[in-house]
Amino acid sequence: YSVYQQALYNKILSLREKGMNYVEIAKWLNKYGYKTPRGNAFRNNHVHSIVKKRRERLEFMQREPTQSLSNISLRYKKTP
Repeated sequence: YSVYQQALYNKILSLREKGMNYVEIAKWLNKYGYKTPRGNAFRNNHVHSIVKKRRERLEFMQREPTQSLSNISLRYKKTP
């Protein structure tokens, strides 16, 4: 997650708190010259994607690590 993506996420959250939906946020970001991380104009799906990816990342980082072992077979071959 880049610094720019974090800044976009924070801006989107503040606009959501003001009651704006994703379409309105996309229009607002375009109006004020913001671009997507790839340099394109915003659409509502871009705004949603930024929020979704950040949520998924936060959930992943908060999960407890798990360890698992699978069946491992070792073959030992004698060499002459």
